[in-house]
Amino acid sequence: MELQEVRRILKIALARGEAGIIRHIRAKTAIKRTGGIERAFSIQFEAELPKSTFTRERPLSLIGAVNEWEDREGGRIDCHITDSNTAIEYKALRMPRIRPNIRWDVGPLAADWWRLAKATKVDRAYLIVFAYGPLVSNTTTGHLYKNFHNQMFVDLTLARQEGQVDFRNDFDRRLFKLGWEAPHPNAKIPPWAVVVLGKNVGAIAIDCLAP
Repeated sequence: MELQEVRRILKIALARGEAGIIRHIRAKTAIKRTGGIERAFSIQFEAELPKSTFTRERPLSLIGAVNEWEDREGGRIDCHITDSNTAIEYKALRMPRIRPNIRWDVGPLAADWWRLAKATKVDRAYLIVFAYGPLVSNTTTGHLYKNFHNQMFVDLTLARQEGQVDFRNDFDRRLFKLGWEAPHPNAKIPPWAVVVLGKNVGAIAIDCLAP
């Protein structure tokens, strides 16, 4: 599945499913929880895929990927589209972040991206970030990408100041490919990403085989 096809499907999914996603977010926010928000988005995305072409929660070995966390074995990918041999990982991201752990977002996002980037048995691989929160409303696709990138930059900078990131380390040095070690200077979307906006939610898809 090509990146522009991912963009097309995301656009349809948000147009048709945003109201339900917003209801879920509000219900979870009311009880100070975030569980299920990622799934609320991904259900809408997968509803636009032919059901015979994809499977969920497949082992990483299917795409020749490994889990690089030393304390974890196995692992799964969120979605595999069989006819185009495309692997997809989903993440829900509040903008701005309110979690107290400064690596809560940037760490898992970077790990998912790198795992897909290193896969050896896949033709396409995408990290889809479902975005919600105050920074997503009343913006443009370019500025949403800029806000996303700069949120990763701020979290990475804070993590570095706290000694949680060291660019001499192999894993952390990989983030240079995404450019998160520096702020995004403008509202230009890089060629290896697409951005889709609804009224109050959005999505950023990153081609993990491109950067």
